[in-house]
Amino acid sequence: VKDIVTGYNFSFGNNKSGNTEVLNFFSKKYNFSFHEVKPVIYDCYEVSSSLIRKSLKLGSIGLVNKLLGRKYTL
Repeated sequence: VKDIVTGYNFSFGNNKSGNTEVLNFFSKKYNFSFHEVKPVIYDCYEVSSSLIRKSLKLGSIGLVNKLLGRKYTL
């Protein structure tokens, strides 16, 4: 592994015991780079795949396009 990129709220492992702090520690110990992506906020919404899926189910394509920064396509 050379690089790992995760979201700020990423977790992994047994009972989600691993998180960005753990990855940051291991990146120094095992000499790989780790980058944590901060949340993206659009018009008071924290952009996430969950929000995009929910908006799609509600038919809010305009909001989906804005959250994606492009037109939604299948």
